[in-house]
Amino acid sequence: MLITMPEANKIFFHLATCEDAEPLADGGYTVDLYDLDPPVTLELYPAKGGLDVAAAFTLAYDEAQDGYYLDEKLESPEQVIAHIGSWLREVSA
Repeated sequence: MLITMPEANKIFFHLATCEDAEPLADGGYTVDLYDLDPPVTLELYPAKGGLDVAAAFTLAYDEAQDGYYLDEKLESPEQVIAHIGSWLREVSA
């Protein structure tokens, strides 16, 4: 799934109002997507022609700590799209 510039703009607009997103320097955001299975955390930045996924990890829940922690690093674009493709389609529609 290629992200066009208009779609990237919609995604960043959504992140600006998302309670699970935190703004970063250079116009980027970290966002935790708890509704996905498994949940995913992303570090996203605007890039020439679209968006750059600087980091992506699945999250796992630790009941003893009552919180989430970084689990599996998503290494390839295919892994990232497999985990967040539905979210990308929803927010860029």
